[in-house]
Amino acid sequence: MREAACSFNRMRERICGNLAARDRMLAAMAHDLRTPLTRLQLNVERVKDSALQNRLQNNIDDISGIISQSLDLTRSLDTEEAPTRIELSSFVQSIVDDNAETGTQVSMSQAEEDLSPIIVRVRRLCLKRCLENLISNACKYGGGARVTLTRDHARCTIRVLDEGPGIPEPLLDSVFEPFFRLEPSRNKALGGRA
Repeated sequence: MREAACSFNRMRERICGNLAARDRMLAAMAHDLRTPLTRLQLNVERVKDSALQNRLQNNIDDISGIISQSLDLTRSLDTEEAPTRIELSSFVQSIVDDNAETGTQVSMSQAEEDLSPIIVRVRRLCLKRCLENLISNACKYGGGARVTLTRDHARCTIRVLDEGPGIPEPLLDSVFEPFFRLEPSRNKALGGRA
């Protein structure tokens, strides 16, 4: 029992050390990312076109939020972002529009009976990151993205559809793990999906 307890304690110390090292590394990365982000912020303030300046500022705010949220997620495996009320249809449409502006093949459709306002409480940045990741992958690996929004009584469904080859059934659960790629070499040119 004494040997087992000592082994357990040593293992616990190693795990705690590894977790602390990971947290230090992520904190350093966040700090390093904030420096060019600050420079970018200063440059955006010089942009004369106010509409463009607002769009760029929104992107900077999102990046800053993602950095903070990633650190929160690492520390607690849960986000600290508080849920807020949004109108879902216009929120999703704005994400689709932002992606379409960059030249990606993305469109959104909504059934006529679902056009009345859909007010939901969500973690806005979390939902935005999720949708942007799905749309990005659909465009990169599936030839484009078709986003649909439907409502069935109190339930809303957002679908991001593409014409890609799909995900093999044995890997369906794995794709929800952070940073998982179907193509393990991590080479995006070979078709890895994040």
